[in-house]
Amino acid sequence: MAFSKPRIKDSYRAFLDVFEDYTNLPIALHTSGSLMEWLAARHPEYLDRLAALVAAGRLEIVGGAYYEPILTMIPPRDRVGQIRSYAKWLSDRFLHTG
Repeated sequence: MAFSKPRIKDSYRAFLDVFEDYTNLPIALHTSGSLMEWLAARHPEYLDRLAALVAAGRLEIVGGAYYEPILTMIPPRDRVGQIRSYAKWLSDRFLHTG
């Protein structure tokens, strides 16, 4: 996978470092399912920060297809499955964290 510690530090984490200071700015954020899985395994603290922002109403997580397929190129049942799978993962991680 093309994810690495320097990229996390220099982009994803740096973005949150700046964003967290802008308390009156709500945003929507899309991150692929495969990146979320990687972050959950290697940088759970980043997802904890996202979860805190979601709980505070400052961040909305935008879902999509789990593995970022070109939806028109896969069968309809797989499209639905990808979207449902990622929606469940996001819900389990960010809405049911108590």
